[in-house]
Amino acid sequence: MRLGDLLHEKTIKLNLVAGDKQAVIEELVDALIDAHEIPLSMRAHALEIVKEREKEASTGLEYGVAAPHGLSDRIDDIIVALGVCNTGIPFDSIDGIAARIVVLILFPRRSFQGNIQTMAGIAHLLSNPKLREAIRAARTAEDVLRAIREEESKEAFHVHLSK
Repeated sequence: MRLGDLLHEKTIKLNLVAGDKQAVIEELVDALIDAHEIPLSMRAHALEIVKEREKEASTGLEYGVAAPHGLSDRIDDIIVALGVCNTGIPFDSIDGIAARIVVLILFPRRSFQGNIQTMAGIAHLLSNPKLREAIRAARTAEDVLRAIREEESKEAFHVHLSK
């Protein structure tokens, strides 16, 4: 499944205000709650599974992108929120660049192969400098979605998730 299919306007947060890794994760989990993607009762669980994954190794990728994620037995489908922080958030990334685009992903534990394919597809998509610039320059969540979907329509590399 493609990132543009996993996101919608309510799961995209521009102008993140969080100043550190944990705060931005909380802000994006709260965006999922506000968008009715997960119930409020699942907030602590979502934060815990992402925190546990971060303890294993940082999910800061390259090029100012981070993809904090976790595995849950409580969900059936992949759930995603995307945030943009123009000031950057230290995320212990591979290249040392602060994250300006953060993609929070909650994966169902049962779909290991689909999870790997989705993560690879997101990392590949966001390695495109023109797309990253379009996301950072976006004024609305709709602009972010449009940029992602346009790029995905051009991409030769498509990720499919078996449900």
